[in-house]
Amino acid sequence: MSQPLYVFSQSELDPAQNALYQQYLKGAYPLMVEYGVQLVMAGDAVGSDDGHYETWPNNVILKYPSVEAHHAFIHDPRYIELGEKYGAHMYKRIRLSKFVPRAGGPESVARRAFEAFSMGLLGGDLSAYYDLLTDDYTFWFPSGKYKGENKGKANAMQFYGFVLSVLKFSKIELERVYSDGGSWFMFEFQDEGTLRDAPYQNRVVIGLQVRGQQICGYREYFGLIA
Repeated sequence: MSQPLYVFSQSELDPAQNALYQQYLKGAYPLMVEYGVQLVMAGDAVGSDDGHYETWPNNVILKYPSVEAHHAFIHDPRYIELGEKYGAHMYKRIRLSKFVPRAGGPESVARRAFEAFSMGLLGGDLSAYYDLLTDDYTFWFPSGKYKGENKGKANAMQFYGFVLSVLKFSKIELERVYSDGGSWFMFEFQDEGTLRDAPYQNRVVIGLQVRGQQICGYREYFGLIA
């Protein structure tokens, strides 16, 4: 799974060229969408009376899906044309920094996965969670059609799709996280919503098993904790 690349742009625009800058943004936006580039942050620098550092007025952080995507984006003839037409005239100065986030440890991976899982349940779209799963992902469920151990990412996606079809979540509140000291991390939480249009409230524990930077196992327990 490719690591995303972040590009931090610090710049000072030429005030007389604001119209050019707007034209550049208008032309660049469709390309950003095409290449999966996301705007993470844009803002003004905040100066400090006691600071001994130089502030740059305009700060932007862009997230590219991968180093390869960034390379393809900046070498796209359409982007090169935009730069030649507008870029050389917009800035008084500009400085770019590129970085790939350091890979976190197992707990960081598990917490990131739980965040994607809970936000996906609340929003009705678990695609961000699916992106973190290994192809040989296994999951264990305590009841119903999927009772017991089930194997495969594709099978898991069908299972979670079924869950989302019958359960509509309005609240997921994490209470505590446990670890076996190895690859498993247990998340205890309360959730609320509707189950087939009837009011639903429960306390759930799920276990996520980490392998590298992905999740390879899932176990769920509910109605077992008072």
